[in-house]
Amino acid sequence: GLREPERDTLKARSKPPFAMASGKTQEELEVQIKSLHSQLEKLGVNSSGQKDIFGRSFDLPVDAEHKATAFAVKLFRLPVQPHMYAFWAATFGFFCTFFAVFAPAALLTWIKEDESEGGLGLTPDELSSAGAAAVGTTVAMRFLAGPLCDKFGARKSAALPSSSPSLLRGLLSLRAPLVSPNRPFLRPLPPPSAFPPLASLPPRLNPTPSLTHAASARRRTMGILLFTALPGLVVLATAQNANAFIAGRALIGLSLASFVTCQVWCSQMFTKSIVGTVNATAGGWGNLGGGVTLLVMPQIMVGFLKVTDQDTAWRLCMIVPAAMIILATLLVTKGRDLPDGNYKELEMSGAKQKGNGSLVFLIAACNINTIPLMICYATCFGVELTMNNKAVLYFYEYYDLSKSLAGVLGACFGLMNLFARSWGGLLSDWTMKKFGIRGRVWSLFVVQVFQGFMCLTLGLLTVNMPGPVRMERGQASKYPASVFESIYSVTPEVTFHCYGGYEGPLFGGDGDFCKPKFDKKDPWKFSPSGEIAGARPGENQNGIYGAYKHTVEFKGGSETTTYVVKTKAAWIPPCASKNIDNPGTGHAFSADGTDLGVKKIPTDAEKIVVGDVWNPDCVRNTDGALGKTMAVIIFFSIGVQMAEGLTYGVVPYVSRPALGAVAGMVGAGGNLGAVIGSKVIIANANYDQGFVYLGMVILIASLSLGLVYFKGEDGGGMFLKPGALGKFDPQLWMPKGEEMRGADQMDYSSVAIPGEANKPKASTAEEAEA
Repeated sequence: GLREPERDTLKARSKPPFAMASGKTQEELEVQIKSLHSQLEKLGVNSSGQKDIFGRSFDLPVDAEHKATAFAVKLFRLPVQPHMYAFWAATFGFFCTFFAVFAPAALLTWIKEDESEGGLGLTPDELSSAGAAAVGTTVAMRFLAGPLCDKFGARKSAALPSSSPSLLRGLLSLRAPLVSPNRPFLRPLPPPSAFPPLASLPPRLNPTPSLTHAASARRRTMGILLFTALPGLVVLATAQNANAFIAGRALIGLSLASFVTCQVWCSQMFTKSIVGTVNATAGGWGNLGGGVTLLVMPQIMVGFLKVTDQDTAWRLCMIVPAAMIILATLLVTKGRDLPDGNYKELEMSGAKQKGNGSLVFLIAACNINTIPLMICYATCFGVELTMNNKAVLYFYEYYDLSKSLAGVLGACFGLMNLFARSWGGLLSDWTMKKFGIRGRVWSLFVVQVFQGFMCLTLGLLTVNMPGPVRMERGQASKYPASVFESIYSVTPEVTFHCYGGYEGPLFGGDGDFCKPKFDKKDPWKFSPSGEIAGARPGENQNGIYGAYKHTVEFKGGSETTTYVVKTKAAWIPPCASKNIDNPGTGHAFSADGTDLGVKKIPTDAEKIVVGDVWNPDCVRNTDGALGKTMAVIIFFSIGVQMAEGLTYGVVPYVSRPALGAVAGMVGAGGNLGAVIGSKVIIANANYDQGFVYLGMVILIASLSLGLVYFKGEDGGGMFLKPGALGKFDPQLWMPKGEEMRGADQMDYSSVAIPGEANKPKASTAEEAEA
């Protein structure tokens, strides 16, 4: 029965003060506040003050599962727990394993040399076996790493300060997170007064003794995998023969399974809408270690060579990756398994379901989408590992390059990880927003086809040119007869006689090339006399002495002098190159072939590159060949890295309960592809021919993505619309009984809250709100 003026006055008084001042209704203000929160969260600000179940504030905005909805990379700020710390710890850990695994590959140009020169005298077959071992041993480890992540978590747990009673009491006394409107069953934790002293809790709810025991006894997956590299580095640094070298690389290779933990950890910390970008960035910057090690390790080797001999220098180089591994392990152990805490404490609280490693592996294996993604990853990540093993040797043996420069150019393939894999993740997330999961799969297919064509092109650039592993029919006509008669007392026709049949560069048959007869282990193996003085071409072999070419530019022209180095170290196959100690003198010839006698080589460099300077058609002597090769390799690498990022943009959608197992199986496919690539497809020094075969394999394997299919309204496949297969489920088998949850799926309604039964009831609205 209030009058209208009184009613208006009462309404005005019921408005919040700011609403009265602004003239807006409470509903309008709430909309504005919600919009402001949304804008701030896009900038990576946790403006709503969301907290984990122990009351610790998140640095980033999170969704209902406490996964970060923003990805904020701040290079000049220490990472904050839990999301960005997990990202940086996982990324740096994986970076260090990549650095360690391919550190020996960066030094192969020194390690493979004869024992008398400070190396181990490795043959091409032994080099191939070592490369395959480095990436092959981790296949089984990656299969194992996935279920371990689901069971124990993606990081290492040690006896850390976080298990101390005082800190846990502090954590338990913090306020709880706000209830998410998307998860109405979530219950807020009571205020600090509702909690009894920690010592009074029953054993099940007092985490201190259990956590301390578990932390000191259990090693989280990533920490274990990182530490496995150390024994291998020790074996490698003390190796005295090929078998020990191969064993060392095999042991170091086990640590590459840390990629699985890297991807799983990031997937458990970031929401699905950005997980493609996060996984791609973490994986790409981790893979970057392969490029950095090829770039940095040769320079470290050069530095050690200034203070010690070659045999000692490459062994001392192993200290660098070992120190990095130790640092990364320490950083990983400081992180959290999940946004709300570590596995053990979350299982004890009731929020997390206990994992079953063997069961999640079966779930992953019974999903038909796992196999095509394994094949796809074998032909992108497997290709990257293959290139990391082969690139430096390819540039060194095919082109007129020093060892250190070959390392720099070989590193370019891996250095594209700085941005290319992130591009793949961004493309995956963008196509997901535009076209759903089918967009992720289609974009992966297109990029796979692109990188396949780039690999094919890389091989076709030089495969029809004479190189270190093939001589051309009629090659003798390209060499000056007077020089060969003066040096070897035989004509070029004798020197380049083909001891086998001619065949094509790719598929055999009656082609234009034959394989030179040459033994790298013992350069003068085919000499009848067995003496240095008696070794020369024509005696059942095709070796020649490498030459150093020196050109002097002057006004109006130039003058070129060629210095033939007649030493065992300079004995090479036709069209080959080699980096040797500067002998000081060489047999000099002018540009027209005039014999100038023995002259001083006009350089003070300690090392010089000698090679077959006579044949203009050799790969090393062809104008523009190196530039074209580098251009193609850059585009090839970008395609490879993008495909890797795109693959792990799809992986989190395959099976939520078996996320780690699926990630592990797909990752294992990558290493299996590297074994096949290193040991079968590019098994010897015929690199460009191998690139052609590898490109064909990539293109054919890309077709397997047509088999990927997801059920549901948002599913489908490359050629199938959502629901096209009706009730068909790509998950062919799931265990019956209790519902399987993923390792990162929390049930906050089951959280055991001590003292809630004795909590006093609120007597006023204000107390209830508090």
